[in-house]
Amino acid sequence: MDQRKLAAVFIDFENFYFSLTNNYSKSYQEADEASASMIANALDTLKEKVGEFVIRQAFADWSRLQEPKKELQRMGIRIVDVLATQYKNSCDIELSLAAQEVCLTRRDIDTIVIFAGDRDYMLIANRIREMGKDLHIVGMKNTLSGDLKKLVGEGNYSYLDMENPSAEDSDLQSEDESVRTAAKGVSLSVNQMKAAEAAILEFDKYKERFGSVKLKEFIVDRLAEVLPDLEHLQRREVFKSLVSLGLLRTESRNPSVNYADSYPFTVFIVEEKNPIVKQIRKNFTEGEELLRKALKEVPKRDEGVLGSLIGITIRKIDASFKPEKYGCASLSDFINRYPLLLTVTDRKPGGDIIYNIIAGD
Repeated sequence: MDQRKLAAVFIDFENFYFSLTNNYSKSYQEADEASASMIANALDTLKEKVGEFVIRQAFADWSRLQEPKKELQRMGIRIVDVLATQYKNSCDIELSLAAQEVCLTRRDIDTIVIFAGDRDYMLIANRIREMGKDLHIVGMKNTLSGDLKKLVGEGNYSYLDMENPSAEDSDLQSEDESVRTAAKGVSLSVNQMKAAEAAILEFDKYKERFGSVKLKEFIVDRLAEVLPDLEHLQRREVFKSLVSLGLLRTESRNPSVNYADSYPFTVFIVEEKNPIVKQIRKNFTEGEELLRKALKEVPKRDEGVLGSLIGITIRKIDASFKPEKYGCASLSDFINRYPLLLTVTDRKPGGDIIYNIIAGD
């Protein structure tokens, strides 16, 4: 009897591809060149653990991803074309249906491997495990959902990384080893910096009306967006560390008509005199001035402004521009920090993020 271990792999290619361009600041050409080899290396590494991949499928709207498509086809990966609309790409739905079909019809397959990483895959991850299949998730270090990691468990997920394209965990730099200086003599971890920036922006949004921000909604919703790789309790600990450092303070509130609450709740307030807060505010202001200049000069289209052209224009104004200088991990992080100037209107399959300018003067 054949005792080979068999596996199926399903790749949400756009999820992976746009992580390279949006979260790792890679150009589309760089993403085209790197994506297929990174997937190939990951599959080679995983083969020893999960067995032979007898089903290989990659999902995307391939109309503008021709080069990666060809490379994946050469690797024996079946291309599944998913129709994308202006507002929604259905890769997660199609991939989930394909994975469930394999679980129902292929008893010989032991393991399902999914290349993705956002919380949209929580439902299918649960189904796969309920059906008795082993599950392994492969995602990008900066975007792999902490909730998804907790669900599948230690050893059942791995990372892809531009510097280390194999899917091994051991060589990855830990969070503690990577810090950003926020003020002279004081530094925050990457996660603390992201949380602090999000808290200040959220406070600015609500301070005029309420003077504070509801803590529960901030941690559950906003921090889940900016710290997708952490679990809920880990996000709460990051927030508590900002309170300990004096960036924020929390207060209790009684039920009020304005907040429409029936029970007491907790809010937070930004401590504006804190030196780290002042430095972050300074970064915000300088970054906003630079972005406003760029929006005046960037070529515009009827459908909006291309993110890549905003980046090119910014670098024409300031050749030394780096998102890290403003406490951002990528160009898209820098742009998205200023929702009062421009908003995302579309994410072209295989193309740029398109922004609508709200205020450029």
